[in-house]
Amino acid sequence: MRGVFDRQRFLDLLQHFIVFEEDADTGAQHKIIVGYHQFHAVNAAVEETVRASGMTDAGVLREDPGRYWAGRMHGGKQGDRRAGVVWHTQGSGKSFTMLFFAARVIRESAMQNPTLVVLTDRNDLDDQLFGQFQRCHDILAQMPFLFQPHLKDRRFNEKRHLSQNTNPKISPCSH
Repeated sequence: MRGVFDRQRFLDLLQHFIVFEEDADTGAQHKIIVGYHQFHAVNAAVEETVRASGMTDAGVLREDPGRYWAGRMHGGKQGDRRAGVVWHTQGSGKSFTMLFFAARVIRESAMQNPTLVVLTDRNDLDDQLFGQFQRCHDILAQMPFLFQPHLKDRRFNEKRHLSQNTNPKISPCSH
């Protein structure tokens, strides 16, 4: 109990890790609160992404280094463009972890308006992630779009489409 009610951690939880999802069939609203493994994984992934990108923002509050270890890259250098992987088991909330990561990285001032493209290896996974991101778009402060060009036109279309808008973008895309 003391862990979750640490002042900074509790504020972080309230600000970045609660989402409301509307059930498409019934219209019922569901409140989703992140699990502890997702909370720590997302925070570590955002910190590693900022470190690997080479972007910094001195004004951003960081959690104490003495917290739960979530697998930060040992010896990672600022701007080395190498971030890690978050590993989850079946049914552990990977889609929500991706959603919370996307929302946190978009809000991270050091990232300066990032573009996020989610690549998957299956169309059904595209549909699942796109549906999740669409139903919970409030936390993203934008509506995601599904971009599925024909394979032969993929590189040209992605570059042209993503360069047309300067707002943060989230696009699940099969590869």
